[in-house]
Amino acid sequence: MEPDDEDSAAHDLETSDGTYSGLRPLGILAALTCRVLGFDTYVWSKSDSESLNADIIRSIGGQYRQAESSVDGPFFSGLTEYLKQMGKSFDMIWECSGHAPLGYEAIPLLSNNGILALLGVTPGNGRLDLPSDQTYREMVIKNKCVIGSVNASHHDFETAIKRLRDIEKQYPGMLGMLQTNRLSIEEVPDIDFANIKIKAVVDLIPPAQWASLLNERND
Repeated sequence: MEPDDEDSAAHDLETSDGTYSGLRPLGILAALTCRVLGFDTYVWSKSDSESLNADIIRSIGGQYRQAESSVDGPFFSGLTEYLKQMGKSFDMIWECSGHAPLGYEAIPLLSNNGILALLGVTPGNGRLDLPSDQTYREMVIKNKCVIGSVNASHHDFETAIKRLRDIEKQYPGMLGMLQTNRLSIEEVPDIDFANIKIKAVVDLIPPAQWASLLNERND
């Protein structure tokens, strides 16, 4: 199947002490990667549909949906109902929050031969009462794959640099838009994470000194 015919979903439902926040850098970068690879991309997140995060997804040709709670019970988040409304399943789902129930809920939502990539880390010691036999059958009979990833090799970093170049070429200025807060090293102790819209960048060396440092290196 050619990339333009494939569907991918980047789900970024962040959790902290049982509450949800919204679309974060990992989910946005996952969506950007899907788009530069030519995938139809859908993002489902708690971020407000009028937020900067949601605007970024729409500006790159992705479909954004603000997450809503489900009435089906504690195991379902609303993601299942969302896909039922669309009448779709996905070839790949990126789960970027570390919210374990989402990962298990996503398995039946994959197409045959689909891949679920778990990129987040669970925050605590939660337990689930889940349909284990159904999940097992989904993976075996429909040839589904679940992978986890947090560490990377040297080759992966090289690939990441290439992907970032591809993103900047296809969507000029987009990576700069993700850097919503720039801080000096002196400001770090007083950082207020609640006021960081997407990504904070700490300049160890003030930007005004960059040119002189490059000149020194060239000399």
